[in-house]
Amino acid sequence: MRSSPGADSFVGANFTQHQPYWTQDIELNEEYFYYLKLVTEFNQQQKAKQEDSDYDKDE
Repeated sequence: MRSSPGADSFVGANFTQHQPYWTQDIELNEEYFYYLKLVTEFNQQQKAKQEDSDYDKDE
């Protein structure tokens, strides 16, 4: 009995399973906290701008 053509090409193939980035542990280091602080400050500034009564008015 003969197998279909190309069936032997997968013999010994190295299949690796990749994990999605959200399942991987992140390293909490100085660089992480630096960027976390930047993002937090930026978001607070954007929120303050939107809450400003003159936000949508043209100059």
